[in-house]
Amino acid sequence: MKNKNIKSSAILGTLLFAPLAVNKLIFYLTEKINMFNEAENIYEWRLGKIGYSVKGNGKPLLLIHNAFPGSSSEIWGKNTNELAKSYKVYTLDLLGYGTSERVNTTYTAYTFGKLINDFISDIIQKPTAICAVGEGAMFAAVAYKINPDNFKRFILINPNGISDKITDNSDTKKRKLYELPVIGESIYLYKMTKHRIRDIYNDRLFSSEKSKKYIADNIYVSAHIGGGNNRFVYASYITGFMNMDIKDYLSEITIPTMVIWGEKCKTNPIANMETIKQLIPNGEFAVFEETGELPNYENPTAFNSVVKNFLK
Repeated sequence: MKNKNIKSSAILGTLLFAPLAVNKLIFYLTEKINMFNEAENIYEWRLGKIGYSVKGNGKPLLLIHNAFPGSSSEIWGKNTNELAKSYKVYTLDLLGYGTSERVNTTYTAYTFGKLINDFISDIIQKPTAICAVGEGAMFAAVAYKINPDNFKRFILINPNGISDKITDNSDTKKRKLYELPVIGESIYLYKMTKHRIRDIYNDRLFSSEKSKKYIADNIYVSAHIGGGNNRFVYASYITGFMNMDIKDYLSEITIPTMVIWGEKCKTNPIANMETIKQLIPNGEFAVFEETGELPNYENPTAFNSVVKNFLK
C-alpha cells in the first residue's frame, strides 16, 4: 500500500510539474532566441521598474502605447526620430509591458494614470504634451483627472473608454483564474502564440504585410519577456479591469486637444469619435484613411506632420 501511495504521488507530481516546466521552457527559449531592446533608462516607480527612453531637445512630449499584451514603446519606432527634431521625446513602457517590470498586481486605468503622473513629476519635471493610443489614451485621460497641472496638450489616438465593457464582480473570479501559476501561464501561452498574434494584427492593421509581421513578431517577443508574470497584466486586460468610462473626464479637459482616428479601426469604432466631438467641442479632429489601430505606425509621414503642426 505504501509503495502504491508513493507511486501515485509521483505520478501526480509529474502531472503537475510537467506543464509548469514546459511553460518555463517556452518563456526561456523565446527570450533566448529573440532579441528585444533593453531599457535605455530605468525609473524606479513604487510598484516596479519602468523602462523609458529620451530623444531630442525642446519642449517635452510623452508617448504612451496601448495595452494589448506584448505592446510596448516600440510602436513609436517610426515617429520618435522625426518628432525628436523638434521636441524632447519621452517614450515609456507601461508597468507590465516592454522593458518594464512584470509584477503581481491588479492593473487598472488608475494604476497607469498614477504611473503617468508620477513619471511626469519625477522624470520630466514640467508640464508636458501627451500623445497616446488606444488604452494608453484612456489612461492619459485618467492621469489628467488626477492632476491636470501636469499636462500642456493632448493627442489622443483611437481612445478607449467610450464604449468599452466595464468590469463587475463576476469578472474577479475570471481574473484570479488567469493569474494562477500553471493554469494562468498555460492559458496565456495558448492565447499568445506567434500565429494568433499575427492573425490579430493582420485584422487590426492596414499597412503592408511586412509591417504587420514586424509589429506582430515584436509583440510576440515582448509578450514573453518576464516569463510567467506576464499572466498578471494579461488577466487584468482580458477581464476588463483596465477599462474605465472616461466620457466625463474628457468633458473636463481644458487644454488644447487633438483626437486622431484610424478610419478602419475595428477594435474601436469611428462612431466613438462623434461622441467625443460632443464632449470636447473645441477639440481638433483628424481621420487617417486606410489605417486601423495604429495610424502613427501605418502612416507615419502624415502622422508626424499633423502632430508637429498641432504642437507648434
